[in-house]
Amino acid sequence: MDVKIYRDKALSPDKYVGRIDDRGKVFRVELGEDDYLGWIDYEEGDIYDTDDTIIGWVEDDGEILSFLNDEEKEIGFVTEEGELYWYSEDAEEEYFGTIRGMEDISEGAAGLLFFLKEE
Repeated sequence: MDVKIYRDKALSPDKYVGRIDDRGKVFRVELGEDDYLGWIDYEEGDIYDTDDTIIGWVEDDGEILSFLNDEEKEIGFVTEEGELYWYSEDAEEEYFGTIRGMEDISEGAAGLLFFLKEE
């Protein structure tokens, strides 16, 4: 069963933006067509893009780090319930959305790493 990624939308229902299949492949969901974005290494908690380049990972406590230009940056966190939060420029915690059906916190990391940059 797929894990579903929802983006919070103020004053309206959350938007279904992506899914993760049972092999850890991450897809953007658009009208009638899914776009492959990358994959999850469940053993390490690492997230990779389509070129098999690591873009980030999740720590055991749910903290999500991005890896870009050889630099690590804390971008947010995932709760055990699948709620995603990101850090604004003011270092404030902002609610991003939810991961429904989450079985591993690395799925939350993938949701934030792939879909936060689209906002």
